[in-house]
Amino acid sequence: MCELTLYRDCDSGSIMVSNLFIDEFLADANDCQIKVYLYLYRMFNAGKQTNISDIADKFNHTEKDVCRALRYWEKKGILSLDYDSNGGIVGIRLYDPAKARPSSEKKSPQLTIVSQPDSAGSDRLCAEPVRPNYTLDDLKAFKNRKETPQLIFIAEQYLKKTLSANDIRSILFYCDELNFSEELIDYLIQFCVSRGKSSFAYMDKVATDWADRGIDTVKKAREYTSSFDDTANRASKSASSRSAQGRKRQTSTMFHQFEQNDYDFNILEQKLLQN
Repeated sequence: MCELTLYRDCDSGSIMVSNLFIDEFLADANDCQIKVYLYLYRMFNAGKQTNISDIADKFNHTEKDVCRALRYWEKKGILSLDYDSNGGIVGIRLYDPAKARPSSEKKSPQLTIVSQPDSAGSDRLCAEPVRPNYTLDDLKAFKNRKETPQLIFIAEQYLKKTLSANDIRSILFYCDELNFSEELIDYLIQFCVSRGKSSFAYMDKVATDWADRGIDTVKKAREYTSSFDDTANRASKSASSRSAQGRKRQTSTMFHQFEQNDYDFNILEQKLLQN
């Protein structure tokens, strides 16, 4: 694992975190994203080198968790990433949160410019993240994450079927490439099902549209979809209520209205091997 090059585009003279970061960026970030940013900021100010593997080991996260956190902050505009020819992260440039780069200047390693209809039916150009062709090893690693059983359970309850390996690739895409939270994936699936669209091909299109519009929280998704119809409004209220109740418990179950069964990942692995 190569050492990361940290570029200095801001000079605070200390490791004090700005009030703007706390006021504007902290609330929407998850635990991993906050840890990664603060650790990078500390290493940057100490003039020390680090790499993806070291950061993952320090906080007991996977390297993909760290990369996903970095891409999240890149989208927020308070850092930018350099990539090698294989798409690996080799450099990080930190910015003063007060001078966050506008979204038009940000880079992404896997973007395709496509023409797609918006909700009004007219074509618009958007930068659409491409779903990678995840390997069996990728799916095996994904199944070992603590949030995966819950995500799969939620999807299966909404869709009333056992997920295929390709279905799980879509959920991995929402997590890793689009940086969607568990709550936002929950709402995404619920919203699509409420509109009679239960295929992951359709959900992929909705998810990339949301990502293109900067929708990265349930609140933003609810505000966007509430303009569609009453069904979307009912779904958003249900998702919001479930998320609020889940945050009150240390081990939350977003889909608590269903009786949850243990998910047999041995069966999942057999299915993956067959694909």
